[in-house]
Amino acid sequence: MKKEAAGSPPDPEGARFLEQTTAMNERLILASVHQHELTEAAEKLNAQLLAEIAERKQAEDALRESEERFRALVMASSDAVYRMSPDWSEMRQLHGRNFIADTETTIRTWLQEYIPEEDQPGVLAAINHAIRSKSIFEMEHRVRRVDGAIGWTASRAIPLLDADGAIVEWFGAASDITERKEAEEARRASAERFRFLAESMPQKIFTAAPNGDVDYFNQQWMEFTGLTFEQIRDWGWQQFIHPDDLEENVRRWKHSIETGDSFELEHRCRRRDGEYRWHLSRAHAMRDAEGRVLMWIGSNTDVDEVRRAVEELARASRAKDDFLAALSHELRTPLTPVLMTAAALETDTALSREVRDQFGMVRRNIELEARLIDDLLDLTRISHGKLQIHPAIVDLHQLIEQSAEIASNVGFGKQVRIVFALEAARPHVMGDSARLQQVFWNIIKNALKFTATGGRVTVCTRNDDAGMIVVSVTDTGLGIRADVLPHIFEAFEQGEITFQQRFGGLGLGLAISRAIVEIHGGEIRAESEGVGRGATFTVTLATVEAPRSSRVRRVIRRRRGARAGCSWWRITKRPSPSSNACSGVGAIM
Repeated sequence: MKKEAAGSPPDPEGARFLEQTTAMNERLILASVHQHELTEAAEKLNAQLLAEIAERKQAEDALRESEERFRALVMASSDAVYRMSPDWSEMRQLHGRNFIADTETTIRTWLQEYIPEEDQPGVLAAINHAIRSKSIFEMEHRVRRVDGAIGWTASRAIPLLDADGAIVEWFGAASDITERKEAEEARRASAERFRFLAESMPQKIFTAAPNGDVDYFNQQWMEFTGLTFEQIRDWGWQQFIHPDDLEENVRRWKHSIETGDSFELEHRCRRRDGEYRWHLSRAHAMRDAEGRVLMWIGSNTDVDEVRRAVEELARASRAKDDFLAALSHELRTPLTPVLMTAAALETDTALSREVRDQFGMVRRNIELEARLIDDLLDLTRISHGKLQIHPAIVDLHQLIEQSAEIASNVGFGKQVRIVFALEAARPHVMGDSARLQQVFWNIIKNALKFTATGGRVTVCTRNDDAGMIVVSVTDTGLGIRADVLPHIFEAFEQGEITFQQRFGGLGLGLAISRAIVEIHGGEIRAESEGVGRGATFTVTLATVEAPRSSRVRRVIRRRRGARAGCSWWRITKRPSPSSNACSGVGAIM
């Protein structure tokens, strides 16, 4: 390129060239800048794509982890488990455990499908509260079961939160509590029936917790005491118990609470007018299948009038006993010299035989009168618990024969055969000889009294398997009606008023005999197949070892009672322990 001389005019071509070069450089610069911007934009876009990919992967991982947790929850729980969207608009998954129908897909109508319409408002209210407070949802409500029936569930769900504290979803479990709710409803209905019954009863009723706190009094209690339930609940009832009865009342109630034993006590309770009335209070524990006390149920019965009547009867009975004792003593005293005089005159040879026999008849009747008086005295002693015995070793075989001889001498003006089969190998007992003789005299005398001429009275003894001696007196007489048997040992009982008129007596002998036998630790009983079939009286007593000198020989003899006209058959032999008490009787009948 040639140089232009200074001051020479500009070259047009060079100026164009320069202009073009400058424009080209500007375009290159702008292209470079644009390229840089495009590069930055591409890098930024790439970074965004990578971030979105990472976020999506993280979400997928979180979803996979959530599903894995849900599956683990399903596997670990016996309850129905479910997943819900953050606002509970969708049920994402439900594994119902044959309690609620399963769903593996998202459903938006879960509320209508699973919750009865009348329960839906309450369930929604609880859900909205849990969403607002981001707290645990917990509720017992009804639910439609897999079989279409309505059941009960205890549902509990917890919210899962992201890093910003927003709810991502809910995990929940639903327990089948249908049986429990049905049981509660049954108990509630039962309690309502109980309260209705308690309020309808004239008795005073209360219930208490296992620890003894009274949690219910029926209206009768409030009306009786004039106090409110709040005043007497728990242990407030102590204020209306008589001060003299309170300590024992509390002691027994605490004992029942500690042991579970039933409570029973007669005590006085203050009425609203201040009067104390006697009540019989009872309480029993209601227990579960394991025997644990669930509650106490008690009743309080006003027995004031009954108690006063019993006390009045007791006073009357004591007055009667005192009267009988005084009367018996006053009657017995003058008989003694009369009896002694009659006995002396009966043997006075200076008198004719006819007169002596008349005095003998007088003596026997005085002895009968004295026996009746003695029975009255014995009855008084028994009623006061003052009948005493003086025990010693007694041979019952000898005592029975002596009793029979005395009874036969009473004389009933008829021929009756008495048969003895005394076969007990162990006939000795520890007892009061006079009192036991009184027992067998009464029994044999009654057998003779109620047996017609030509009849038979059989006296048997044997030892049972326990070594006791069993004495049976069987007659062929009038017998005893079935309705009379349970009362035959009661005082003044003879079965038929016509019998008393016909045969005499006060009906005290058997009552006294029972008392004597029971004092000896024995038993007396009566049996009869009915009127006209005879009767059997049996006495059972414990035996003791006999004296070594006691021996039994086999003898059969017959004797006729001089006065009674009774014929005796006596069999004694060395028996075997297993022998039948009356086996010898059949051989001589």
